[in-house]
Amino acid sequence: MDINTVLDKVQAEMPEGTNGFNGSLNGQVSGISCDSREIEEGGMFFAVRGTHSDGHAFIADAIKKGARWIVCDRDVTPDVLNSKDVQVLRVPDVPMAMAHIAANYYGNPARSMKLIGITGTNGKTTTSYLVRSILQAYDKKTGLIGTIHHMIGDNRYRSSHTTPNAPEFQRYLRRMYDDGCQYVISEVSSHALAQRRVDATAFDAAVFTNLTLYTSPS
Repeated sequence: MDINTVLDKVQAEMPEGTNGFNGSLNGQVSGISCDSREIEEGGMFFAVRGTHSDGHAFIADAIKKGARWIVCDRDVTPDVLNSKDVQVLRVPDVPMAMAHIAANYYGNPARSMKLIGITGTNGKTTTSYLVRSILQAYDKKTGLIGTIHHMIGDNRYRSSHTTPNAPEFQRYLRRMYDDGCQYVISEVSSHALAQRRVDATAFDAAVFTNLTLYTSPS
């Protein structure tokens, strides 16, 4: 996908000189990820600051894997770029930019389906299956994103988090749209909200189950 389409409505700077400018804002993006191990030639890497690690420490690894585009929130020194055709895009908030870029990259699939978000400390999974069964009773093809697994129609896929990171979340939405889903039910954890995993996604309905003192980190 063209880089300018990917960056639609995203505030990004292209630092020059010692800040890491080494390329041009032209070209294609072959894939997106915040995991340097998943980067492919021509891909875009998001340097996300996490609880236990900082994605900025893996920029060099992503470049070795073939990353052409680096989205980060601080300067990248020229020695890290290693004179390769790499473009640094500095943004104020990497998770927010990642959510919007992911939605753009996958064609904003949420706009073509009805999305129901379910959040709260307890009861998200049970509620999501109740809603899914109601929709299925009315012959509505439904996708589900949740704790136990993700579902596209009757096909089940392994779930590592209640709410996936933004690129994976949008990738699932795209697959659901391509498979003809009319509705998507998504569990949305408090961590997902705090980490902006579902930013750039407009929900048609929101369900709040309850609030207690503890919510598991997923």
